[in-house]
Amino acid sequence: MFHVSLRTASDGVGGGRLTAGQSAAAEQAAAAVRGRWAFHGRTPDCRVGVVLGSGLQEAAEQALARGACAVDYRDIPGMPVPGVPDHAGRLIAGTTSGPDCIWMQGRCHGYEGRSLQEVTFSIRLLHALGVRQLILTNAAGAIAESMQPGSFMLIDDHITLVDLSPLNVETERCRFGGTGPVWNERLLVAAASIRTPLPIQRGCYAMMSGPNYETPAEVRMLERLGADAVGMSTVPEAVLGHRLGMDVVGISCLTNAAAGRCAGPVRHTDVTQTAAAVSGPFTAWLQNLVTLLVNDSAAQSRSSE
Repeated sequence: MFHVSLRTASDGVGGGRLTAGQSAAAEQAAAAVRGRWAFHGRTPDCRVGVVLGSGLQEAAEQALARGACAVDYRDIPGMPVPGVPDHAGRLIAGTTSGPDCIWMQGRCHGYEGRSLQEVTFSIRLLHALGVRQLILTNAAGAIAESMQPGSFMLIDDHITLVDLSPLNVETERCRFGGTGPVWNERLLVAAASIRTPLPIQRGCYAMMSGPNYETPAEVRMLERLGADAVGMSTVPEAVLGHRLGMDVVGISCLTNAAAGRCAGPVRHTDVTQTAAAVSGPFTAWLQNLVTLLVNDSAAQSRSSE
């Protein structure tokens, strides 16, 4: 297990405030993205953002087919570029038809040697671009017997044994603050209401550091702690998104049985192959969730006028 702490003077204190340097970096990145949009004649005003995990990139490709604009992470100041296969590293928005949102096509992980600032920078950027409803997706290993590869789990709680909280600070006023209900119940209910041929259950997601897959002993430990699935991402993004005032919902694609629950070793190719096999119905479900949240956000904006 590795330990990474982000320690700043006042990060995340009250209502999603950032340090001056982090706030400026996020705004600079957002300005660069808006400049790219303007160059292509687009002015997206997206309140919904989606982070796409391993093997779950098809929704962004479909957005491109509907005329969306892609901005490479390399062209965004401060934005780290993923080093994991199947994480394209593009921000996509501005479709010419259908509900629009911002798709983050890939994420960075702590096991790539990235700092917490880098792992969570995409969330700061989405917030600076106006996103207030955040959908996080990932590939995960199934722990609970009721969870099977090829099905999906809505995250209603999480466990993390890694020192990767983006709320680590030096000031007493925030150091011991609780995270509260990170996973938004209203969005969980909305997500569960969307019809799909895929089995979808609710459950607890455990985050481990990676990049190695968990040992059978670690999986047994996580099961006893109450985890239903395990992965290597998502929790820092969710915690920071919640602190910034976003409504957060998470979905795990259960791509494999966790170690000790399957006959052979867990391999990354199994993860991507299973994700590819369910990509069609998952993408349709995700598009419907985005549509629901976009419409919900529009209704909330009208009611507040």
